[in-house]
Amino acid sequence: MQDKARAQKAATQRLRGLESRKRELERKFLGCVRNHRDVKGRLAAAIRAGTNSLHVAQPEQVPSTAGHDENVARLSMEMGAALGLVRQNLEALNIAGLPYDI
Repeated sequence: MQDKARAQKAATQRLRGLESRKRELERKFLGCVRNHRDVKGRLAAAIRAGTNSLHVAQPEQVPSTAGHDENVARLSMEMGAALGLVRQNLEALNIAGLPYDI
């Protein structure tokens, strides 16, 4: 009987240890998810800023094409919307359309 009680106590302690480890891993995982979102957001902002810089500089180099890249970006987004693309993909089309001819 004592062996059974000892085994049950050891199993309970092991279970508590596993539950504690599970909580620790969940906290680490959530931290990684938050970090990933932050990095992803900063990267997207940097891409938008870089693309915008190229877009702003382009008309100064070739004045005759001013406005053409906005039309390409707008039409790309309209075609993507017609195909049922999600917002994130439409934003990518817009970003890609602005400097497409650089």
